[in-house]
Amino acid sequence: MKKLLSALVFLVVLGVVGAVVLYLSIGKIVKAGVETVGPKVTQCDVTVGSIDVSALRGQVTLRNVAVKNPEGFSEENAFSLGEVRIKLVPKSLFSDRIVIEEVYVAAPEIRYEVSTGGSNVGRIQKNVEEFAAMFASDSKEEKPAEVANAKKLQINDLLIEDGKVTVAASLKGVGTGVPVSLPTVHQTGIGADGDKTSYEVVSEVLAEVLGSVITVGKDAATAVIGGVKGLGDAGSTAGDAVKSLGDGVKNLFKK
Repeated sequence: MKKLLSALVFLVVLGVVGAVVLYLSIGKIVKAGVETVGPKVTQCDVTVGSIDVSALRGQVTLRNVAVKNPEGFSEENAFSLGEVRIKLVPKSLFSDRIVIEEVYVAAPEIRYEVSTGGSNVGRIQKNVEEFAAMFASDSKEEKPAEVANAKKLQINDLLIEDGKVTVAASLKGVGTGVPVSLPTVHQTGIGADGDKTSYEVVSEVLAEVLGSVITVGKDAATAVIGGVKGLGDAGSTAGDAVKSLGDGVKNLFKK
């Protein structure tokens, strides 16, 4: 009887240790994945503030996820995601293809900066497009080993809602516009063919999101320009700033 009890206690302890290891593994894997894949695709720093994990249910909540502005813009965040909820298949983390059942992003905040050279979101979009070009069938670029050998990724359902886009001019004397709503982004079956790496899937998702942001940002930027047009009568410096802002917005979509 004592031996049986000892064996049962051992199994319980082993189960608890296994759960703790799984708990720590999921958190570290997801956080490291976001902070590794994100910067390579966007060419911008990506950080995760904190992470909560329910290993048994395969649920992960990331908080204060931030994508910094690209070089040449302010030190503010381009994207601020207060909370990202992920439901995944835990065992898939240890296979060659990670399967995520759901990704839900609630109320992201996007700062759309306009300057004479274009916009911060446009720059990020260009970075994403250049990265995605490596995976084109006719691409002559050699993929970095860690990219070419990255795990496959599948996202069954992605929902981004209640997002806000705020236009800010990177010019002295021109202020920040009123936040405008970002249309809901809903995608399903991303990477369902099982043949796309995490980098390819992230590139596809970002292309969709950035396209929506740029469409909204263009209209909002036009509104900002209209709101400050009267500054031209107040002095040459303000007038030049408004003109430069106008020229910058015209350049945003030349690609």
